[in-house]
Amino acid sequence: MKRWPNRGWMSPRVQCFVWKILNHRLPTRMFLAERGVAVLQIQDNCVCCTSGPETQEHLLAACPSLQPLLQNLCRFLWISLRQGDYEQIQQLLINHNSNSLRKQTLQMVVAYTLWTWWKARNELNFQQKDLDFNNIWRNAHTQIYEQLLL
Repeated sequence: MKRWPNRGWMSPRVQCFVWKILNHRLPTRMFLAERGVAVLQIQDNCVCCTSGPETQEHLLAACPSLQPLLQNLCRFLWISLRQGDYEQIQQLLINHNSNSLRKQTLQMVVAYTLWTWWKARNELNFQQKDLDFNNIWRNAHTQIYEQLLL
């Protein structure tokens, strides 16, 4: 089991979300199917792109629908990510070779961006709301700034 994320920089919901990512417990369609959860009209394919099975790795790194958001994240943080590299995403949530403030800031920005993506995915899945990348990015920024002001 991976360590719990830094408690001072993220809301409890986002902390729990990060913990689920780090411990491979995010309830994706494949995760639920592997555990025998019978949900009506659930398919294994990704709800966002329908191009592949909805695994945690696909949804958080390889999904074509996520790429514009990851590109914005890279520009915002001045970092580069290899497309589809889930391990690299995890490392940003766990550790970064920098001072403590930079590490915590990177973790928080990545966590809130992925959290906002997860919420948008759930709205698409359960409420048939469209994915609006500008809105997802704006919501992530709003949550980050609100957290910093607490």
